[in-house]
Amino acid sequence: MGYDIVGYAPKWHARPGDRVPIHVSSRCPEFWVHLLRVTDFLGDGDAWAHCPVELPPAGPFAAADIPLVTGSYFHARESNLELAELSIEVTLWTRAPQTEPSTLLQYVGEHGLLSLDLTPDQSFVIRHGDQEYATTLTLRPRRWTKVALAISADSITLSTDATSEYLAVRVEPGVLRELLIGGVIDPRSPSGGRGRLDAKIEAPALRTLDGDLITEWNLGRLPYAGDVPDSYQVFADSRLVNEPTRAVTGSAWRGRSLSFEDAPAEYAAAYLHRDDLGDAGWPIGVELDLPAGTRSGVLCAVLSVDEVPRFDDPGRFFPVSVFVAPPPDSATDVTLVLPTFSYRSYANNGYWEDAPADVYTTKGASTSQHVYDYLADTGMLSLYGLHPDGSGVHLASLKRPQATMRPDWVYQLVGRPHQLSADLSIVNWLSRSGLSWAVTTDEFLDQEGVAALAGCRTVLTGSHPEYSTENLLDAYDDHLASGGNLMYLGGNGFILRVDIPADRPWMQELRRGNHDRNMWNDEPGELRHQVSGQQGGLWRHAGRPPNLLTGLGYCAIGFSRDTAYAAPSDLQVGALPPRLAAVMGDIGADPFGLCGFELDCHDVTLGSDVDCVVLGRAVDIPPEYRPVTEYLSLDGDPVRAVANALRGDVVWRRTGAGGQVFAVGSISWTRHLSAADDPGRCREIMTAVLTDMTTEAPA
Repeated sequence: MGYDIVGYAPKWHARPGDRVPIHVSSRCPEFWVHLLRVTDFLGDGDAWAHCPVELPPAGPFAAADIPLVTGSYFHARESNLELAELSIEVTLWTRAPQTEPSTLLQYVGEHGLLSLDLTPDQSFVIRHGDQEYATTLTLRPRRWTKVALAISADSITLSTDATSEYLAVRVEPGVLRELLIGGVIDPRSPSGGRGRLDAKIEAPALRTLDGDLITEWNLGRLPYAGDVPDSYQVFADSRLVNEPTRAVTGSAWRGRSLSFEDAPAEYAAAYLHRDDLGDAGWPIGVELDLPAGTRSGVLCAVLSVDEVPRFDDPGRFFPVSVFVAPPPDSATDVTLVLPTFSYRSYANNGYWEDAPADVYTTKGASTSQHVYDYLADTGMLSLYGLHPDGSGVHLASLKRPQATMRPDWVYQLVGRPHQLSADLSIVNWLSRSGLSWAVTTDEFLDQEGVAALAGCRTVLTGSHPEYSTENLLDAYDDHLASGGNLMYLGGNGFILRVDIPADRPWMQELRRGNHDRNMWNDEPGELRHQVSGQQGGLWRHAGRPPNLLTGLGYCAIGFSRDTAYAAPSDLQVGALPPRLAAVMGDIGADPFGLCGFELDCHDVTLGSDVDCVVLGRAVDIPPEYRPVTEYLSLDGDPVRAVANALRGDVVWRRTGAGGQVFAVGSISWTRHLSAADDPGRCREIMTAVLTDMTTEAPA
């Protein structure tokens, strides 16, 4: 089943008075917009229908069916070159054999197209019109190869390094007008072309048949940008389309430098992938004007091909989430920081069919199957995905549909909500707390620092704030240093660096480094972010383990049942604030909380405060759980390392500035906050902590 309408917003975070553009593609010529306020996970169509209406429905608006065309490529256009005979050169590197037909070069001449293609058996083929000319030359993976295509009036010569093949054929592409590398002209595409190659490319150049240089391009020129003008201005416009990966090693790299900024000549390549998508290029279908008095919270613009949405049919509507923070001069009791950098990282995560059932024991049929079908049909990937050549996805863009960013998304690997859909349970709990509260986002903290939290002493995280920028961590640190309170309500938090380009804030970059063999690892020499020049991967390797912020650090993962915590026998409840002390005293030795999915533990060797009060330790951890790779490296004894890593803790501490930190260290902790009962007494404990934090006078 496909969607009749799809849309995206290139900016999720907003404040009252802002205008939010939404880009739309629709099979139907008209659509309507319903702006709803969402305060909990929407488990079915009836829940959608009962969401409060934030603004009156608007429409109908005109729409068109715009294709989603993927792939990064190099495109030089509008040549002033009056020369039909020339040689086109490029140096390339492939990680693995091409799994489907590919295009290395496409020459757009006044009389038509001439392409140099690669077949799945890695043979070069020249195509002109409906003619095909096979060659005996092939491309070998994982080695740099210089390829040249020399075109004359009555022949073509293809060269790969020192080997050449002469074809006595007459082709008439005419004077060169456009040149594509790694892509082909596609009239359906908003960008004018589509990617058709998985390879690093370097040093494109044009020469005369005598070898004289006509022009060339430096794809490694700093600072990185989409436009890459040629050296002699032969083309009016030359650019890399759809955000290929930069800061990748080139043919000159020999390991002498690990920084592209120190040795740009050794990083003169761009890595193209046929499924890259930096900008879908869809037109703006509607602009939402948020009134000046809009209350902070989670809003959802429902794009519908029906005037009255048919929430029982997910193919007839598409939700686009918008997170509204309060005005900068507002004061609230509590602020929930929605971990939108983590939402970006997981967006379009379609990993499902290959998940082994003996590990993912809660995986099963889901109301979100339509999401996974859409991702399979479009080929869009998250930062957890692999490109066709097996390399990891480094870049994620908001200028494309975000199919999993729905209030009703069920993460099939665990059979429950995740990220935004899970964090709505916290929104629901806050909405019933009786306190003044607001939401803000990672973007606001990244851009404004601790000023984004001004007027609020108590800050809450979401259930899985895994990814952080340096500015974001600084904002949290500054909040605590000023006497603020923090409730860390998740697990696997604040462990990996991401970067946001200042000139393209809809993009997000992630380099995983080489810490986790269960995901993808970066190639040697490619650990640094192209956005910042900083090394990617774990914040622990940059001296900022999450233990310093929350008191806990990521240690174990499992995709089966949840378990619980038990208070240590030596827990001194008298050291706790009054309401938390009362609850923990009443719980005594009974199991409490929800411990599952991804777990954190208290560890002073990684920076956890020695004065943290451990409120609970995980009990009966399921046998499917395993330690995370980076935690095992802390102990030379592998048996002892596994035993030490399979744990989870809940902690509380007083900061040096007089504030409080409460940390649960479990993604599963918040998942029953909206339930009629209170399994594990999670809600009771959180309410006690929040009351202590919001009623205590500042130090």
